[in-house]
Amino acid sequence: MNQNLVIQPKTFDELDRYAQLIAKSSFCPAAMKGKAGDILVAVQMGAECGLSPIQSLQNIAVINGKPSIYGDAAMALVQAHPACQDVVETFDEETMTASCTVKRKGQKPHTSTFSRKDAEKAKLWGKTGPWTQYTKRMLQMRARGFALRDKFPDALKGLITAEEARDYPVDLSSTKVTVKDTSPIKEPEAIDVVPDDLPIDEPPQEELPEEWEEPEPEHTVVLADAETCEYMVGYCRSQKMTRKFVEGILKKKGYEDFEFIPQDKSKDFMKLIKAEWTKAKKLKQGGKS
Repeated sequence: MNQNLVIQPKTFDELDRYAQLIAKSSFCPAAMKGKAGDILVAVQMGAECGLSPIQSLQNIAVINGKPSIYGDAAMALVQAHPACQDVVETFDEETMTASCTVKRKGQKPHTSTFSRKDAEKAKLWGKTGPWTQYTKRMLQMRARGFALRDKFPDALKGLITAEEARDYPVDLSSTKVTVKDTSPIKEPEAIDVVPDDLPIDEPPQEELPEEWEEPEPEHTVVLADAETCEYMVGYCRSQKMTRKFVEGILKKKGYEDFEFIPQDKSKDFMKLIKAEWTKAKKLKQGGKS
């Protein structure tokens, strides 16, 4: 038996069947479960980088519709490149600065850094989620991603790291979303369309009921997956909520964006934003009477 047997689709039909099969399997990553299209993109992009289909599923992430690669996989691809001479990473605890130096054969060493000041400038420092839980790791991933892309674009094929891609906000104004009943969140009851002149740019200032208080975060937090984020964004857009209103509710709960809401708190958040929206509507109607 060939110990190096690797299943490698050779035609589009084979790749499509492969993606459909993986999408239904228990092996499939949670973020791609039931999403044959995302699997197809991940496998194809991974193949461009020299990854097998299984390696692609584990190391390629489709975030906001674009493929990206996890930082550890990017490092592995560069270190395996025949032109790679060395990759050295360091961290300065005093200045909170991560550095990554890449040496390509026949060229001078190239160093990229990412510091606390850089994170503060990009409004990442203290951001809810990995930036709060694994600060040094996130700084290192940024420095690594910049250095590897600068010196080995031929190895990474234009892919950015998944850690970086997750920091880009979801565009409420341009993201086209279809809300489906098959979403992991049960669809809230519909709310009548509110008149255009309803002053709801700011969420009501009343204190939220105690049941909406979030408990202390667990050591390991599973953030909302792409499908859940799309559902939440789609619902807000379908109710014609303004960006300022939505951001106000997110900020009130301590979330920078939809993708930083823990998966197990997404239902509670949808109940909350529906309640706040209904409250704002009633306040407006009461003011007219």
